[in-house]
Amino acid sequence: MGFAESLRGFAPWYMASGRMGILLDSVGQMLDGLAERSFLGRLAALPYAGGTKTAGGLLMQCEPDVLVHHARDRQIPIFPSEPIPAQRVLLSQWHQLHARRATHRGEIERVQPYFLGADGLGVLPRIRIVHQDGDGDGATWHTLSGSYDPGGAGIYSIHRQEPSNWDFDGDAPKWSRWWGIVYTTGIPFLGEAGISHWDDGHLWDGGQVWDGVTRPYVDDIVGMFLSWHSAHSQCAGVILASDLASFDPTATAITFPDGTTSLPVGNWGQLVDPVTWLPTRLQTATWIYDRYYQ
Repeated sequence: MGFAESLRGFAPWYMASGRMGILLDSVGQMLDGLAERSFLGRLAALPYAGGTKTAGGLLMQCEPDVLVHHARDRQIPIFPSEPIPAQRVLLSQWHQLHARRATHRGEIERVQPYFLGADGLGVLPRIRIVHQDGDGDGATWHTLSGSYDPGGAGIYSIHRQEPSNWDFDGDAPKWSRWWGIVYTTGIPFLGEAGISHWDDGHLWDGGQVWDGVTRPYVDDIVGMFLSWHSAHSQCAGVILASDLASFDPTATAITFPDGTTSLPVGNWGQLVDPVTWLPTRLQTATWIYDRYYQ
């Protein structure tokens, strides 16, 4: 109950009616306005409620237009297609994000909330980062589990495979290069719907989406990886994987009949094998960023 509704009840009987009652109502309305401004001012400091609500059912968080100021103050870059729920989660975790910035764990933790969607209930993808040891003996895989993984999303793990199962182009000494892998299962704007295939009747530049991903999403997903990595490392590629079984950190490379391999064996630096003239890279994976083929 606000001041406008209750102020008359505190006044003596001779002030609770007539013109004095009207005056009390106007004073109560003014006090209600001041109370609301004070309350919203305090909420402005809170980017994310985490489900906490007031007695009236209002989420204990700031208005969306305040998020840009939190992003500036907390030095968390917000990308154009990033949904409001993702912004709220990221800005509420800014201490943790900055503590792990420039690490591979920090990079994938920066990217995953992007997929929460406009309602905050989106499928969170499994995300991996892989890099090779400088001596070529092993490959290290960093994994942040997704919604479809056992235990749910957000579980971080590291696996080192020896001998290495990630020889991208035969240049083992380039240890600072790394590749980000985002699994697209269950994510509508990265899924199979609407994909155009070669020679399927569509015309070039006809408005359809090639490989199912529009440019704004590509720019922002890649931008998030690039904005959070260390100065001494190099993001060599960002891959969308449509098969949850692909890019297994414990697997060894398999050569398929079409010439492609499930993991790189020194052959993925070229899109086509110069000897067999067959494709080299896994067909269920889409490169949305490739430092060597831009």
